[in-house]
Amino acid sequence: MRKVRAAVVYHPMKLASPRWRRMLRREEQRTGRPESLWVPTRADDDAATLRERLRAAGALEADVLIAAGGDGTVQLVAEAAMLTGQSLGIWPVGSTNLFARNLELPTLDPAASLRAGLGDHERMVDTVGITAVLADGTRTRRTSLVLAGFGVDAQMVVHTSDEAKRQFGWLAYLHGVRKGISRPDRFDVTYSLDGSQPQDARLLTLAIGNGGLLPAGLVLLPDARVDDGLLDVLLLRPDNVRGWRDVGSWFIQENGLVRRIRRRNGKRRPLRTGPSVQLFGAREVRLQLRRPEDFQLDGEYIGRAVAVRAQVSHGSLRVRTP
Repeated sequence: MRKVRAAVVYHPMKLASPRWRRMLRREEQRTGRPESLWVPTRADDDAATLRERLRAAGALEADVLIAAGGDGTVQLVAEAAMLTGQSLGIWPVGSTNLFARNLELPTLDPAASLRAGLGDHERMVDTVGITAVLADGTRTRRTSLVLAGFGVDAQMVVHTSDEAKRQFGWLAYLHGVRKGISRPDRFDVTYSLDGSQPQDARLLTLAIGNGGLLPAGLVLLPDARVDDGLLDVLLLRPDNVRGWRDVGSWFIQENGLVRRIRRRNGKRRPLRTGPSVQLFGAREVRLQLRRPEDFQLDGEYIGRAVAVRAQVSHGSLRVRTP
């Protein structure tokens, strides 16, 4: 029986070399697939416009939409796949590839990731609906696959240029991390989890995660799983030497070999709480900030936000995995 062709939605700058098409053609010939459709992304694309272009190209008949590019491309194609009901394959060609890492795709082996995208093993994962109100009153709605937040992670994005990412990959973010950690001020936020009584906090960082794995195998949110129906919320507020010591100790311990092996074997620990490091699980998070703060979503700078609502959508995206 003739197999249905795939549709590759690709970033035209990152897949300019003909070697990518040769790689795909080899895999198509190996599996007996017909030639795939190629649909480039555009700078002004959103999920709705991409869906219409996929329709015009005949790509809605494809059994899988393969996102070929970095985190921005993956996020865009994931939103389109949720609209069309198609499966998502990931061909990671970016500097961080956060979602691919949290799915444990072979990010250092593009051919193996492509093979998974063209395969038949699928996994239902969660997505996060984010509504942010910006300082100018603009309301924006986006879908997060991995991590959104304020503080160190947002400063990391703000202070990392595209040129630096092209030259140094994920190492380019280290400068932004240093800038975020060394900032002398804090931000004031009122937060509510699952409709609970609002709490006030003065923080260095607030992160909302669907996945907790960072580049280089580092773990930010130890209990985060992309398919558990929960958001993981991290609050960091080191206010003195002891607080910084607690933050450093927590991060080092959570990234220790024994702890990582236990997590991989399914031996999850209870969420840790304390004055400087707090971790919570919730299905919905509401935030109100006293003043506008830089806000990032999956490595993309969204703007200076004054309010955010995040809500998990359990099992809302079908993804091809090894």
